[in-house]
Amino acid sequence: MEDNKPFNIWDIPDIPDPKPERKHGNNSNYSDDGTLAKLRQRHPEGGGPYGGRDNALTACVGYMRSTRTDIDFAMPAILDWNKRLCDPPLEDYEVYAKVGRAWADWKDSDLPPLTPAMLREQLSAPIEEEDPIQWMTWADIKAKVAELGPLRWIVPDMIMNRGLTFISATSGGGKSWAALDLLRATMGGGLWLGDLECMKANVMYIDEEMGCQVFFDRADQLGMAPENIIYSDHQRIKLENPKHMASILRKIKELKIDLVIVDTLVRVHGLDENSNTEMARLYGLFCQMKDCGAAIVVLHHNRKSGSESGIGHEQMRGAGDIVSQADTVFSISHKQENDTYTMVVTKNRHWRHKEKQPAVSWTIGPQDGRLCLIHAEPEGFAARAGQSTTDAILSCVEANPGIGKNIIHAKVGGRKETVLNAIDELVRENLLHAEASLRGGFRYTKKGVI
Repeated sequence: MEDNKPFNIWDIPDIPDPKPERKHGNNSNYSDDGTLAKLRQRHPEGGGPYGGRDNALTACVGYMRSTRTDIDFAMPAILDWNKRLCDPPLEDYEVYAKVGRAWADWKDSDLPPLTPAMLREQLSAPIEEEDPIQWMTWADIKAKVAELGPLRWIVPDMIMNRGLTFISATSGGGKSWAALDLLRATMGGGLWLGDLECMKANVMYIDEEMGCQVFFDRADQLGMAPENIIYSDHQRIKLENPKHMASILRKIKELKIDLVIVDTLVRVHGLDENSNTEMARLYGLFCQMKDCGAAIVVLHHNRKSGSESGIGHEQMRGAGDIVSQADTVFSISHKQENDTYTMVVTKNRHWRHKEKQPAVSWTIGPQDGRLCLIHAEPEGFAARAGQSTTDAILSCVEANPGIGKNIIHAKVGGRKETVLNAIDELVRENLLHAEASLRGGFRYTKKGVI
């Protein structure tokens, strides 16, 4: 080094590597059917050398365990393998959860002493591909049903054990009051909202909306002191968080929870509600809770632009896959003129009766010295819940002969275009008589009562 040249610690001569082959491993040395060779292939969500990405992840854990690698050293390698070779890669939290379970299932005490020769033999052994679908015979179905037991209901034919139910309304539209009354009805079995039979149940209430003070105040006003509840107060629960989900599942099993009430949907996840793909992921998390034996009731917001007359599950905020997941959807409207709430069923996979599903209305007020949800006669939306639109029109005209179209619509409720078209159809079918009014338009009477 020249004397006048400043010293540089990195000014080191390039020394050739005496064994350059170490940097250029030959992948062809791996057998085509060995574990490591298979792991180095790509793993789609379904298919591939292991019949799916999840199966491949389990095999990767097995390989790491067989080499006696500590989990703290193995996890970064598995995360890197997932990002490079899984298609599409799993989320990191999913990898942590799946690896943790698989790692724990393979106890150290179960492993024989491993020699290099044993490892080479294990890695070169072919792995039989597993069928990713579990096919069942009739005998298998009978055995599974015997294990699960008969269908059980929280609310017969509406809220099913191991089912997913949504209750939707606008902000401040009565969702939490309906949920609290459901909790009250489950305390000993009784009527929900004064009209719907409800079974006794153990309840988990995940509250990310009201908070403990409001929850207690409302429950206390309703005269409740529920002993059948386990409650979480603004714990910032995210269902996609493996630790949060593990705690929920553990409590459902430990306490034999029959019903989980989630208040509200938007607060318990960090996913995109407008993405069907991400809502399908959320449904998978709900399925884990259902598989533990609980019914899930989720409170959800309607879109802010939703109209009171267009009630239906299409008003629910977010992707369409949210509704498609549900077994039952209830929708609540609030009529401010008389402070009446009305709940109708807009979707039900399990209704088995000929009559229409009931609409339930209530007001909130004092009764017998305490606050109650007081049963009221349904108005407006009952046209589409308790009876068909045409039946509602005929009943309205029979009770109010000589009534005009606009008044019929005001009493029946629903979309104006739908109601007016139904009136014209009833006239064409000779079920209604239309008489021209002196002021223009028509007045309607029911045929047979003119």
